[in-house]
Amino acid sequence: MPSSSAVAARSTAPGLPVVSPPPKARGLFLRRQRARLEEEAARLRRDLAQPEEETERLPDPGDEAQRIARCALRADLSALWARTLRAIQEAIEAIEVGDYGICIDCDKEIPQRRLELTPWARRCVACQAAAEEGEAT
Repeated sequence: MPSSSAVAARSTAPGLPVVSPPPKARGLFLRRQRARLEEEAARLRRDLAQPEEETERLPDPGDEAQRIARCALRADLSALWARTLRAIQEAIEAIEVGDYGICIDCDKEIPQRRLELTPWARRCVACQAAAEEGEAT
């Protein structure tokens, strides 16, 4: 875990120190986040383990089109679940090594509110937006 002086030295804007929670509160927050991450990882593993829908061809072309669309949706969802599961595993590893809540791009603290909403977030909002913009181009 980063030293308290290193955390105190980080800033959200030039000259403004980050207000870090007391160590005891931080430990409680990390335990709570880890439990949430592990619960979500277990749910995603269950969802990914669900068998695919039967691949039997249906006689009606409309039914067949719906089956194909459901299979495509399932494939897209499975890819999203697998990416989210990887992000969760990375977040759990970050907790273990003491880097949880630190942006992987700019090394600033990720606001606790963002981590409460998306416990596997590895970037601050600004860096995440930049990463997504780069993916879109």
